Amino acid sequence: AAERADGFAKVLDGLRAFTRESRGHFWGGDSLGLVDCVLLPYAYRLYALEHYRGFAVPASGEGGVWERYQAWLSRATSLPYVAPTLPERERYLRHVAKYAEGKARSKVGNAVRRGAAAHDYDDTLDDDAAHAQGVK
Repeated sequence: AAERADGFAKVLDGLRAFTRESRGHFWGGDSLGLVDCVLLPYAYRLYALEHYRGFAVPASGEGGVWERYQAWLSRATSLPYVAPTLPERERYLRHVAKYAEGKARSKVGNAVRRGAAAHDYDDTLDDDAAHAQGVK
């Protein structure tokens, strides 16, 4: 739990830096740019961390940092060429539930359940019983 909290604290540090360095309605000025487009898909999906782990991006505080961040997120996700590309929240939460609940059946899911990095995990093994017997 402490490791997750530390990880989320680092996410918040990054969002603070992004917000403080913004030069307008978007990161580089008054129009959506590359930096915004790189962060946006991840920023939009942070509601999944709140739903499954209780980690939420603050709505306000720190001298207006979080109000500015939330305004950026709302502005960016409301753009007519962005909004249709975003997943519907309930559908996305159902999609990621298997990861949040530790039931994903994939190389990454198996590695996470076993506390390994995906690149260190042998993806030819997808059998919990075999792993429990020490088969590698």
